[in-house]
Amino acid sequence: MLYVRRDWAEQSVTMPPFAPLLLVLTFCSAQFAGSSAVSTSSAANPGFVVRLSLVGINRVANETTNAFTAEVTQLLRTLPDKEKLFSGGTYYLKNFRLEEFHLPQSVVTLKPGIGIVWSLNNASISLSFDWSYSYQLYFVFQDSGKARVSIKEVSLTTKIFISANKEGKPKVYMSSCMVAAYSISVNIDGSAFDWIYELMANILEEMIKDQLTAKICVSLRTAIDKHVTTRLSQLKMSQVIASKLLLDYRLIANPTFMADYIETYHSGKFQLIGDRLKSAFTAPELGLLPPSSNSSLLTLVLSKYMLDTLLESLSRSNSLQLNITERFLPRNASTLLQTICNSSTLCLGKVFPQITSRFPGVSGNIVVKQSMLPKTTVDENYITLTTEVLMTVVVSKLNNTKSSTITVTLTISAAMTAFLSDNRICGNLANAHFTIRSVTSKDFKLQGSSSLENLNKFLAVLLDFIVPECNKYLNAGFELPSLDGKQYDNPVVRLTQNAIIISTNGITDIMTDAFYDK
Repeated sequence: MLYVRRDWAEQSVTMPPFAPLLLVLTFCSAQFAGSSAVSTSSAANPGFVVRLSLVGINRVANETTNAFTAEVTQLLRTLPDKEKLFSGGTYYLKNFRLEEFHLPQSVVTLKPGIGIVWSLNNASISLSFDWSYSYQLYFVFQDSGKARVSIKEVSLTTKIFISANKEGKPKVYMSSCMVAAYSISVNIDGSAFDWIYELMANILEEMIKDQLTAKICVSLRTAIDKHVTTRLSQLKMSQVIASKLLLDYRLIANPTFMADYIETYHSGKFQLIGDRLKSAFTAPELGLLPPSSNSSLLTLVLSKYMLDTLLESLSRSNSLQLNITERFLPRNASTLLQTICNSSTLCLGKVFPQITSRFPGVSGNIVVKQSMLPKTTVDENYITLTTEVLMTVVVSKLNNTKSSTITVTLTISAAMTAFLSDNRICGNLANAHFTIRSVTSKDFKLQGSSSLENLNKFLAVLLDFIVPECNKYLNAGFELPSLDGKQYDNPVVRLTQNAIIISTNGITDIMTDAFYDK
């Protein structure tokens, strides 16, 4: 049985949100993994894994497409006036106006071993502007008018990937960018020499082709730098919890991508703030995720390593303990800690009869704390918590002039189930049982089998009160990694070997300022 100190449990504790990791997953690269197992080339196994499906990747890509579209729109609306000399003359283009811009269709393809190929297809642009020219041969020719340029079926293809830097933060790369326009038409209204207008249209078409690739690729890089790279560089790689704990979720390896999903691998280690001691635990290898994980938008894998290091940190801070007094017990069991009770009830005096004569009419108290690090196992049915605890019974005379202690060493094990409620992951203890290892005291001894039987009954009754008390906090649970306070759409939790898996098919507001360093 594991106990969380009340002053910690009463604080508002929110699990760290992992919305920025969705950006990490959007642009990444790694070596082809060869299976759908959770694996990484890093020497250490991850404590926390995020899998984003192709559906989720396209959703994030659409967010970036909108940002890219805004950049291009601003570019087209602020095109500078042009003046160009040609043989014997000069032409001027000015007052550019954006008449029409159809948004591109965003398509993301994952290429194992290569990177992410992001294509924007079927964009169309229509611009109008004023023109004039002056051409001198033997005398001056000049004219002016309006023109309209239509560019249809514009496509852009870029390859993007990411790696983990030495700080465990993601670094984005755009390795290539290609732009093509399948249809460019220029209509010029004027009153003189058609051949000059045709020449001007040809010059314009070539200029547009030259500028299109450079300007749009620059705009795409600007959009990535502004809306992705900058934010990724500001990602918090750790989160303070309850003012005492730190959760480290730095990247420990480059992401891995398959044809229909991407995975990122994170430390997932809990530790006390300022604690530099090495953990006694290492992250276990995680097995195959269920096939449904590939169809879910987002899947979070919480290794049992996170539970181990959380309990280890709480243990190091002496927080896994409980003080039991009469005030802790319900009224109908308030005699449990008394040294005298009637024949129909159970109390300390019946477990240790010597207490009745030496400390008549008083009530003892019990301090429970672990004597070894709690251990966890996770399988398809339960999270099992096992620890060895010291239960120290203290009995004092009313004037505190004399006291005695009894120490009972127990191995306690409890099975916990996990469930989701109101966007929170919750737990519930069940099937708690104990084994008595030893009973020591300078003043008292168990007397015969009846005393041992009464001790077992005493501990069983005590456990019946402790488990519901623990479940008050476990049932309240922790908030799921949230995105600007938004709810997951029908999230599902399941247990598997060494891990808790949470999956959802819907999340909104992926990009938020709430989780970045200022």
